[in-house]
Amino acid sequence: MNDHDLRTALHRDADLVGSPPEDLMDQLSRRRQHQRRQRTGVGVALLGAVVIAAGIPLGQSLLNGSERDPDGRAAAQPTASAPTTSAPTTSATSTCPDAAELFAELPPPEDGAATPQLASPDAFCVGEWAVIGVGLYPTPGAAAHLQSVALFRYVDGSWQPQDSADQCAAGGLPAEIEQSVCNAG
Repeated sequence: MNDHDLRTALHRDADLVGSPPEDLMDQLSRRRQHQRRQRTGVGVALLGAVVIAAGIPLGQSLLNGSERDPDGRAAAQPTASAPTTSAPTTSATSTCPDAAELFAELPPPEDGAATPQLASPDAFCVGEWAVIGVGLYPTPGAAAHLQSVALFRYVDGSWQPQDSADQCAAGGLPAEIEQSVCNAG
């Protein structure tokens, strides 16, 4: 196809389409405004979900009267002796770590799995147990499609991630931890 054939085809196509509507710029402007409002609405809804997800553990800790250490972090509460399980030997801890410290202990997601991100800067601790809020994102930058919690136990001098389903089935979690982990959803 040479230049002349191309020009002829373009002119023929332009004649078939016709001239644009006179209010085309107004239509485009209204469409942009509508899309902007939709994006803002989605952002506000997502922010509301994050605030609610972050407020649940905080509200639980306030309702349960958790104490704070001098750094402002939630202090660990002593618990009654838990039933013997097949878990490793544990030792009590005197401070509740930051949620970011616990989040760093989570294993990386498997290929194709949703990417976890920290949903709240606060951890909730009771004795040797800790819980943090986590949002799961199907792809980087996407909206969270699931709010979850991650369970940790202080074992042999360090906080280690625990399988929530296994620990809920085994029993022996403090009531406050069990409520947020096993009864969530």
